[in-house]
Amino acid sequence: MPYHFPCTIPSRIKLENHYDTKDLATVLDQNIVKFSARASRPPQEIKPDFFRDEFGVVWNRTVDKDIGAVEEFFLKDRSLKGFQFPNPHDPNRSAAMQAFTETHKERFRLFSLSFSLFERAWILRGMEDLLVDMLEAPDSWTSFWMPSWNMIWLCWTMCSSVISMEFPSETTGGSKTGCCLGRVYGVVSSNPGLHNFTL
Repeated sequence: MPYHFPCTIPSRIKLENHYDTKDLATVLDQNIVKFSARASRPPQEIKPDFFRDEFGVVWNRTVDKDIGAVEEFFLKDRSLKGFQFPNPHDPNRSAAMQAFTETHKERFRLFSLSFSLFERAWILRGMEDLLVDMLEAPDSWTSFWMPSWNMIWLCWTMCSSVISMEFPSETTGGSKTGCCLGRVYGVVSSNPGLHNFTL
């Protein structure tokens, strides 16, 4: 059975200190590894336990050290006027991707895009205000969805050209390589002990 052992930030730090390495995928012999599109631009700590992400949102991690809670919603009105989306074409996003792929040839490789579309919308606007906006002025958010989707699509296209996902082919007896967008994944076919599975 393929397995992946994800860690909260506090538990990851403890494991890294215990094994004296940041390469937990190797020491834990993980079957699945994840490349994050946000890894090249992690949130910046602006004061103890408060972090600003690349969209400008400040996260309060005084209690929840992993994700935190939005300290203040960025968009006060039904408008993106003056708001600047992060640059999806930033080459730093994929700079480490090739090395990541080479390092984990024998593992199933996931490309992670988190906080996309709806989640990013409420993180910027606030859940209550966003839902009211959708009811009262649904067209007002067209300008948000399109740049967000373009950013996701660009990152996914970038991912598909570099990170391949190999999985056993029941029809050919060999293996297939490609990217999956959704919740059904394959695993690397070079390990005969691993089989297709669903997350």
